[in-house]
Amino acid sequence: PFTSNSQGVDFIWDFDNGNGSALENPTETFTLPGEYNILLTVSEQGCTATATQTIIVNGSLPTAIVIPNVFTPNGDGQNDIFKVETINGKDLRGAIFNRWGRKVADFNGLTATWDGGKNNAGTYYYIIEVDYLDDTTQEYEGHIQLLK
Repeated sequence: PFTSNSQGVDFIWDFDNGNGSALENPTETFTLPGEYNILLTVSEQGCTATATQTIIVNGSLPTAIVIPNVFTPNGDGQNDIFKVETINGKDLRGAIFNRWGRKVADFNGLTATWDGGKNNAGTYYYIIEVDYLDDTTQEYEGHIQLLK
């Protein structure tokens, strides 16, 4: 929590992370490590005062990925696409291969999906690379079962 020791009517906090607050004593969570220059502006009856404080946030971000192991592109509106979900991911690239090692699909971006295309039911192999917000990159490999 941030606490103002000022007497005033209007409080404007700038947390240097794209967020701000008009509360007298707000709470802010910083999700990325780095140096932040916090600015508080207090106004009352035409008089304005400012205060700044630099804080340093250490540590790394939590990262996670959810990769389904089966999907059923049968048009019933449930589990029709292969979609990878990440926590604190900033970019994603992937490829799908059939059992003979032939690439059958590429996908890029955090919202990319694979609908199975005209591929037959069966087991496919994926390679997925994720760039995270903490500037780390992780590669994932595994199998996906396409059921029709």
